[in-house]
Amino acid sequence: MKKLLLLILFLLSSLPITAKDNPLGITFYGSFLHTEKVPDALFFFSKIQRNDSFELRKALRNHDINKLILSSRGGSVFEGLQMAGIIHDKGLTTYVPKIGLDGSGNCASACSFMFFGGDTKVIGGKVGVHQFYSDETDTTAKVSKVEKEALFTVSEIIGFLNEFKTPPFVFEKMFQQSEMYYFNEREAKRLEKNPEELINSEIKKIELFIVDFIKVLNAEKENETILANKSTNEIKVTKDNSCSASNPKNCDDITLCNFASLTDYSVSTNKRWKESSFAQVAVVEAKSRGLSCGTSSKTVTKKTILDIQYQLNRLGCEAGKPDGVIGSKTFSALKKWKAVGGLYSQGVINIDLLNKLKFSSLKCKKNNTSNETKTTSNNLKTKKELTCWNRNINAAVASFTSRSAAESWFPNYVYITDKIVQFGRDADYWYEPDDNDGENYLNAKSFYQGKVFKFKYGKKYNRLTVTMGTEGGYKPIPPVIYMKCEHN
Repeated sequence: MKKLLLLILFLLSSLPITAKDNPLGITFYGSFLHTEKVPDALFFFSKIQRNDSFELRKALRNHDINKLILSSRGGSVFEGLQMAGIIHDKGLTTYVPKIGLDGSGNCASACSFMFFGGDTKVIGGKVGVHQFYSDETDTTAKVSKVEKEALFTVSEIIGFLNEFKTPPFVFEKMFQQSEMYYFNEREAKRLEKNPEELINSEIKKIELFIVDFIKVLNAEKENETILANKSTNEIKVTKDNSCSASNPKNCDDITLCNFASLTDYSVSTNKRWKESSFAQVAVVEAKSRGLSCGTSSKTVTKKTILDIQYQLNRLGCEAGKPDGVIGSKTFSALKKWKAVGGLYSQGVINIDLLNKLKFSSLKCKKNNTSNETKTTSNNLKTKKELTCWNRNINAAVASFTSRSAAESWFPNYVYITDKIVQFGRDADYWYEPDDNDGENYLNAKSFYQGKVFKFKYGKKYNRLTVTMGTEGGYKPIPPVIYMKCEHN
């Protein structure tokens, strides 16, 4: 794929271009790609090389760019930092797409510097870091192969990233291991900044262009395997009639549908389109032929199921630990919600149900009232679950590189039961829960990324005190106070 891209770069730069030859309206600036399909964006799919920063400046002069789409496994540390500085100075949005040329969107190694330089930062794919750095960009790269051109010291790299207000846990992962570390979903959410500013319609336009570009690349690979002789400039053309998920045009309908769809028995017996980036070319090809492949619009994604489970727990319906799989606990929770007036049709689980739950104020009734006791201070009913918000983070800020770094470790909302501790960006968006290793929901404890969080609920003032220390020796920073709490 890399060789094919380089060939296309050569042909487009050396031959007269017509609208027919260049249907996507692509212009290349070194490793950067600009398309008329998404005129306010630049795409970067290649290895970071010398002079890329020069080409970036040139592209920014020639086009009104406000966002940079990054899917690269890294390369030159020096150029990566140079471009990160440009991105930061220009206030660009950086986005790691769900789809890359070789599979999922993957911004790793020196590419992560560029991502962190964004004013608005959004992650659809994966972001990876490791120790600085070799000229190899895969997960086998070792510190002993340090890139010779990288003149920046570790302290200077840290200086750049601190200027970008990079969360402190990034440095831990970056400098503690030589192999690539990819941030998990919860960590990725903490790396984002103002993700709501990159609206869904813009993301969809970006992802559709990438799919179209992959189709162009595959068409070139399918129809014209070009072998160029450097001395004679002769071109030999051969046909590729193979059938694969990445080259689906030659597949029959049945094989194509096998590449593009699957049956998710946790949701229904209907099929759904595969969501992996590897399958997207096959999905696009199937839809272009008018094939449904047995899919149903009523099937739902794992993300939607997770959100449904989070909402059911918010309403006290006891769906269990959110896992994205519809099981007996989820069905039981839905029945409880229906019993108190919830608009749920038996067996119908879809995005409409999620929206109903999000805007619902109906709380599920508990059959067992033994867990409920009256407080003497404020007549609240105390149950074994607690939601707290309105954090006061001022005392802890001095222990971090910036206020945003402190806020990334202490999100806006906390939800605690005897079994789990869960942070939330807001009342409707919750991160993956952690186990409660404390005494109970009133004295909770959780372990995350080498840190220990201790939670202490004070009944007198109805406040939650949260302290954070290291797993080895607990040396807490000043506490964060969540000023308002509710027994759900």
